[in-house]
Amino acid sequence: MIRYRHVIAVGMLALCWCAMTPAVAQTSADESQPARVSQGDDAAALPDRVSRVEGRLEGMEAANDQATRHTEGVLATVKWCTIIVSSLVVLVVGGLGAALGFFGYRELKDIRAARQRVEAALKETTEKAEEAVKKAQETTEEAETAIKNASECAAAATDTLAAVQAAEVRIGEVVAGIEKSAREAAEHRERARAEAEGARQEHEAVTAMKKQVRVEAKPEPTKEISAEEQRAAEHVARGDEWWDQNEYEKALAEYDEALTFTPDDPYVHLNRSFALSVLRRHDEALAAADRAISLSPNMFFAHNSRARALNALGLHHAALAASDHAIKVDPKRHTAHLRRGRVLKGLGRLEEALDAFDQAIKLDADYRLAYYSRAGCHSLLNQRDDALSDLAKAIELSEQFGEMARREPDFVALRDDPKFNTLVGLDEEGGEGA
Repeated sequence: MIRYRHVIAVGMLALCWCAMTPAVAQTSADESQPARVSQGDDAAALPDRVSRVEGRLEGMEAANDQATRHTEGVLATVKWCTIIVSSLVVLVVGGLGAALGFFGYRELKDIRAARQRVEAALKETTEKAEEAVKKAQETTEEAETAIKNASECAAAATDTLAAVQAAEVRIGEVVAGIEKSAREAAEHRERARAEAEGARQEHEAVTAMKKQVRVEAKPEPTKEISAEEQRAAEHVARGDEWWDQNEYEKALAEYDEALTFTPDDPYVHLNRSFALSVLRRHDEALAAADRAISLSPNMFFAHNSRARALNALGLHHAALAASDHAIKVDPKRHTAHLRRGRVLKGLGRLEEALDAFDQAIKLDADYRLAYYSRAGCHSLLNQRDDALSDLAKAIELSEQFGEMARREPDFVALRDDPKFNTLVGLDEEGGEGA
């Protein structure tokens, strides 16, 4: 930037040059003329030359004096010019300074106002920024708290989910246990029903054999009996009366009392075996049957009772051998073939069991137990028509088989058959027992 003092210096130099230029030019002109004269003069004109030189020197002195005066005038002029220029410069600078000061003041005022606005805006912005930072910190803290709570909730949810899953597992286990218990209960009920039906059938079979035993055990009219035999016979008769009233414990007590009078009577031991069998004391029933066989090896009913006790104890192969031995003793006894068929059925040999039941029916065409047992085998073999035919015959011979068939496990495959329901009377009772 060009400063004002530079401008002033340039102006003063210009004024000095203008003042000095005429004097310098005159001096140069005067000095050039003697040179031209000296070239045409000769030595004779020397005095004139000297006088002219002297005149010139005087003229030069006058010129010098004039130049001096002129220079002094110029210097005075320069001085006044300098003063004027300085004044002008001062005025200009002052004016400029004033102008600049005025405008600078306004600008400074504006700058200050702008600065104040900027500072105010900055302060406001800073305050807002601080407030925003504070809010951001609060938001961050809230977010951290929310995250922590969310983490705790997630952990609690995870624990709850794990607990729910564990509960589901436990519930599943409980449900499985309940289902298992229900199945076991159902199987137990079926086994109980089967055992009850088997016991009922056994009771009927035993009762039928007892009737035959009573006939066979009667002494011959011409045979004399001792007092002990008479007392034993009385106890057996009272035991049979209790038997007919289904009081098997009392009947057994009478048979035991009879043994005190006739301990070697095979029929008394056989009656004990019958009573013990109905009371489901099969071990004792087997022992009583063995005792009867030891006293009378060819007693059919004792071998048959032994087979029944072995079968009830689950010794099916031994029971089959005992049944075969009973048939060998008396092949015409339909009860022996019935027993053999039941043992074979227990072994799962259903076709052979059917043959045994067929043989029993051949020996007694009205043997209702054989028809009922054979109907059960046909049902297990899914031979519906034959099963329904044999069951109808058994019910025809004894209506109690209709009620027995409702709960008989062997007839489960027939329970959805309308003919079966009609046959056993379920239609009349609204499907009870199905």
